[in-house]
Amino acid sequence: MAGFTDKVRNRTESIRSFISRDIWILDFSAMGKWRKRISLHFQAIIICTRNFFRDRIGREAVALSFFSTMAAVPLLASIIFVSGGFGLEQMLETKLLSTFPGNVELINFILGIAHNMVDATENGTFGWISFLTFVWLVLWLMIQIGVAFNRVWHVKGQRKIITKVAVYFGLFICIPFVILLFLSGWAYYIRFFEILDGKLGAFHFITRNIFWLIFYGVASLALSVMYKFIPAHKVHYRAALKASFLVGVVFVAIQYLYMGTQVVVTRISGVYGVLAFVPLFMIWMNISWQTILYGATLSEAFHRIREWEIAEKRLEEEERKELALQRQKQQ
Repeated sequence: MAGFTDKVRNRTESIRSFISRDIWILDFSAMGKWRKRISLHFQAIIICTRNFFRDRIGREAVALSFFSTMAAVPLLASIIFVSGGFGLEQMLETKLLSTFPGNVELINFILGIAHNMVDATENGTFGWISFLTFVWLVLWLMIQIGVAFNRVWHVKGQRKIITKVAVYFGLFICIPFVILLFLSGWAYYIRFFEILDGKLGAFHFITRNIFWLIFYGVASLALSVMYKFIPAHKVHYRAALKASFLVGVVFVAIQYLYMGTQVVVTRISGVYGVLAFVPLFMIWMNISWQTILYGATLSEAFHRIREWEIAEKRLEEEERKELALQRQKQQ
């Protein structure tokens, strides 16, 4: 028993020594391409995990999950308000109900609250004050997302207020069209794979795997855009893309598990009604934001390692130039 304990202690000590010291003094010039890449990725994960817990980024995820829950319905109300200005309100609601036929009661409940918020604008000044307060919740969520990402990057300064207003106004205008395009594409996708699923027979599981593969690609692309453009810092897109590909696997797994929990919600909704949706929704939001912010921290780590590589290459070029000058003088 003592021998086994000593082996475990020695192995633990060797792992700790590798993580804290040995991996940072590796000679990459003697390594192959893939071994070097794996070592650099491992360094990035160590930096990311250390910074994530040291800077307590998880607290930002808790705050964002709360703000997201508060802003979910006001965001939908804002989308309905903007889409109504373009005559797309009825189309948007029809697409929502047809895309999620299993949650018609919940969607109608949320749409009813959103319509009440929009209808409040007809009650004069106080109605507009009420509506603008809800819009401010959405803007505050966007601001807090930027603050959280800047905290990951240790950026103290913020973008100019004019830039923020322009970006947020553009998002408010574009979001209804993006959602309509997404829901329309989703509807065509469902029809296509329903037809394909009937023809595949015993191989119908292929359609489900293709769905999650497409969802992984879309989620990774969206995360890479967030990691690239949200921080008030110049980010290498390569670093953002690497982080999004790695974190995207976990993010998709979380969405898969959350969809599975909807069966439980359906069963207990007979007792608690639509309120049964709220606790699981908040838990899902918290875990999702934890994953997204961990990916932001990972993109910062990849960016830092990329900067180190660039600095090393510049140093090597300077050394080569200096050596060439010395040889030229010796001739």
